[in-house]
Amino acid sequence: MIENVLNIAAPAEKVFDFVVDVRNEPRWNPQMLHAEMLTPEPIGAGTTFRVRFGRGVGDGLIKDAKINRPRSWAAISRSRALDAESAGEINDITGGCRLIMRTELRPHGILRLLTPALRWWMRRTLDQDLRRMKAVLEGGVSTATESEEPTETASIVRVPVPDLCALWAESATAPMNIALIGVVEGAPLM
Repeated sequence: MIENVLNIAAPAEKVFDFVVDVRNEPRWNPQMLHAEMLTPEPIGAGTTFRVRFGRGVGDGLIKDAKINRPRSWAAISRSRALDAESAGEINDITGGCRLIMRTELRPHGILRLLTPALRWWMRRTLDQDLRRMKAVLEGGVSTATESEEPTETASIVRVPVPDLCALWAESATAPMNIALIGVVEGAPLM
């Protein structure tokens, strides 16, 4: 079981609606490449999303098992690489709300042998993803249900310096090459 906790300066209803609408997830989770809702509105128990993940996970389905707006939800995600059960809870705090997300991973095949490393990687990755979610929710960027047409600037989010991606490569002729990937004042950093 992985647990992540984050305080967000936004109302519980806004956070809840954003999180349970899986179509918003590609905006804060770079591993989710695409999400579409297969069942009719409104979102509730039984709502199903088709998703595509990166890093070899591929296509999957996410089905809401429980919805208790705006306080809690549970969902089951199934893909060929792993299944996951997730549950979330939102509590009011001064100035916003506290988001608690719990995820239980059930890897398939060879990934089962890597469960301890996968758990460590997922906890770290979810912490980063939730910080991106916090930036979107606190920055007032519209959600999938609020805006019919995505805009170029909708995906631009300011991130703290530790969240910049640093890449490096070494070879015999070039001891170290470094590249930073990020966003500076709304324009890509090249």
